[in-house]
Amino acid sequence: MTDSANFVHQESLFDPWYARKVRIIGVGSVGSYVALFLAKMGVSDIVVQDADMVLSHNTPASLYSHGDIGRLKVEALAEHIGLLTGVRIKTLPT
Repeated sequence: MTDSANFVHQESLFDPWYARKVRIIGVGSVGSYVALFLAKMGVSDIVVQDADMVLSHNTPASLYSHGDIGRLKVEALAEHIGLLTGVRIKTLPT
């Protein structure tokens, strides 16, 4: 989480300082966005687990882009989330 992040809008619903470690198993179309939204809400201890590579059919409904094809999903996702939120997620390519 970055020091400049402002989570005041969701403060009445969720305080990121009380967030626990989250593990997401499977980071395809749903899992990739779950990881992104958790990071955007202020959760900073996120582990993503998936052994698959990004294929062309993964790009329309997920966070992955055409340039990610052939990369491990977890590595591509970590890069995207880092760029979009500043959160460094942990990856397990299993």
